[in-house]
Amino acid sequence: MKNTLLLAGAGLMCGLAVNAAAPAPELPCRWERLNLDGGGYIGRIVTDPNRAGRVYCLSDKGGIHRSDDGGKSWVMKNRGFFRETHYGVSDLVIDPKNPDRLVAAVGNAPWAWKFWYPGAVMVSSDGGESWKERKILGFPGEGEPGKGWGNRLNFAPDGTLYAATFHQGLWKSPDAGDNWEFVGFGDKFLTNVLTDPDDANRLLVSARELPLDSNRSGGLYESRDGGKSWNRLLEQSVTSLDRAVYRADWLLANCGKEGILFSEDRGRNWRALPVRQEMTRFHQVKFQPGRKPRIWATVPGEGAHLYYTDDFGKSWIQPAADFKQALRYPSDWYMAARKWTRFSALNGVYEITFDPADPDRIFVGDFFTVWRSDDGGRHFTACPHGINTLCVYQVVVDPVDAQTIYVNTADLGLFKSTDGGRTFSWPFRDDKKTGDMLINETSRLLIAGSDHRKLALTMTIDWQNPTVNGFYVSADGGRHWQEKSSGIPRQDSFLTGLVSLSRDNSELLAACGGNAKTSGNVYYTRNGGGSWEVFAPGLPQGRLFGDNWSKMPNLATDGVNIYTATDQGIFHCDRRERQWRRIGTDAFKGLAVRTIEAIPAAPDSLWVGTDNGLFVSRDAGKSFTRASQPGMEMCQGIAVDPKNSSRWFVAVAAPWWTSHKNIPGIYLTVDGGVNYRRLSDMPGEGMAWRLTLDPHDGNRLYVGTNGIGAWRAVIAENGSPDTAE
Repeated sequence: MKNTLLLAGAGLMCGLAVNAAAPAPELPCRWERLNLDGGGYIGRIVTDPNRAGRVYCLSDKGGIHRSDDGGKSWVMKNRGFFRETHYGVSDLVIDPKNPDRLVAAVGNAPWAWKFWYPGAVMVSSDGGESWKERKILGFPGEGEPGKGWGNRLNFAPDGTLYAATFHQGLWKSPDAGDNWEFVGFGDKFLTNVLTDPDDANRLLVSARELPLDSNRSGGLYESRDGGKSWNRLLEQSVTSLDRAVYRADWLLANCGKEGILFSEDRGRNWRALPVRQEMTRFHQVKFQPGRKPRIWATVPGEGAHLYYTDDFGKSWIQPAADFKQALRYPSDWYMAARKWTRFSALNGVYEITFDPADPDRIFVGDFFTVWRSDDGGRHFTACPHGINTLCVYQVVVDPVDAQTIYVNTADLGLFKSTDGGRTFSWPFRDDKKTGDMLINETSRLLIAGSDHRKLALTMTIDWQNPTVNGFYVSADGGRHWQEKSSGIPRQDSFLTGLVSLSRDNSELLAACGGNAKTSGNVYYTRNGGGSWEVFAPGLPQGRLFGDNWSKMPNLATDGVNIYTATDQGIFHCDRRERQWRRIGTDAFKGLAVRTIEAIPAAPDSLWVGTDNGLFVSRDAGKSFTRASQPGMEMCQGIAVDPKNSSRWFVAVAAPWWTSHKNIPGIYLTVDGGVNYRRLSDMPGEGMAWRLTLDPHDGNRLYVGTNGIGAWRAVIAENGSPDTAE
């Protein structure tokens, strides 16, 4: 498939009907996708038995994607999602009585055993083209121990839909997802619910124990009266449960480290299947339709850790053991430059699904994409085209060459495109010494004003050496890098801000969060990173900048005034005085600062995005004025036009804790915040985090998102997108 820019022509619903604030008038624009295919966790794959070639893949942050050509290409199907939690999708089922009706379990919860993050049931009546939110349930969809387990939906023969949730027990719906009633298990961490194809009142519910919650024990439970009473069939913790479609008596219980249990009498009796020595625990254990009695097991670890048995465990076969023979990569995918290496060779097999029409076709979901086999698992081809699952920290456009675009991402580091976003690669792929180090979280990139080939880059965290940061410089557009972090606390400390005080990037400031031994601070270099020192006194002690991208960037400068947003308030420093002083104490009391912005073209001006709107100062922080409308609550990103400081864009995100008064989207003002218009048809409302204005064209805006990749909006000030150049 030719990897071309895709247009997102359809608008997304954002729940405006339930919002109290009146929405801003819309500004027509055209959306273009930057082709950063894949890059995020695929935890569930669903094949449509009614339509040949139709497949859905579900992500922990990228929502739902659909393929109509067997996985060769994908299109995002998130119209109607308006909170970040909607984009963590755990399961999807197709109504057996109406193939156009889909029901999805959505939610997003890191460390799911500690916190309850509200999820929902989403219902589509048009094959996924649009979605509507139904009853709020406990459907967290991201984070251990939830990744790959739980939050499951299942239709009974009589049309009743059951939902097994992480934290809110078992529910049922008599009308395919529109209305719900509680069944039980409010104290359990459920991992699946299976209905019996021969008896609508016969149910199986599996639960797993939680490592930090002894009150939530695992087990397998059976009801023969539609959930009124239950009998415990297994004491063990069950992380996944499967029934053979060709023989309803056969069941598989994945008990993690305790192995695989098999029953051939609907769960009355069980026996452990023998496994190979290296098969110590499992993500998924499933029967394969069309290959009776084949059983597949996916084992955690990097590489094609897929096994099957045709004799109930007496022997296990690993069909794709030789990576170089088994794995195939599209030539235009960035991973093709690192075939069979770390992060690219089937990074953790979380899901395995079978094509009901072709027993040789198998789909696998890993940490970055969907893989497809057409020969029973001996060979797999990566299928990333069109999948938007990357978390993007920053998009930077080369000030000399408009076709050169850099993108900083979580997990996979810095990417570069030289064709306007049609294709991307790691620019450092030939740098054997440093290149692999930068396939991590890279957060801030600066291009020198004096030479566009000179780059400065912060690495927030090194996945190969956890909680180690780094500062790097390149003199050749990113092909080769030097690490220059001397003087910066690197262990257990995050670099979350970077600004330049000189055109050649010799003078730089970096925000370092600090660790248990060293307080967070802003560090200064006068020699391009050769050495770093604390810039100025006056900042409070402690960890100052958090440890995640929700607080970035937290450094800004107009060249003279320097600002930093810490966990203990906003501070200002005159470059000539080098003394930090707190500002905005009254304006930001009780508010969480999400981002700050300053530009050399607007001396003494500071823009501050908070969880309760946008504020602007025109006197270097002495006073602030609210510059946002009702509904613009979670201001997460700001881009100011360097040619007109009264014109700026604001990204309003929608984390789980925001109220329905918050109307997510991207807003534009041309009169200093008096009036706003909201960009139309944004692909992924609530997910916009970081904004970059194209230095070559003020009507081109780049958007980095929290899980659906990077996008470009082409805006027309007169309201007609066709006239935008």
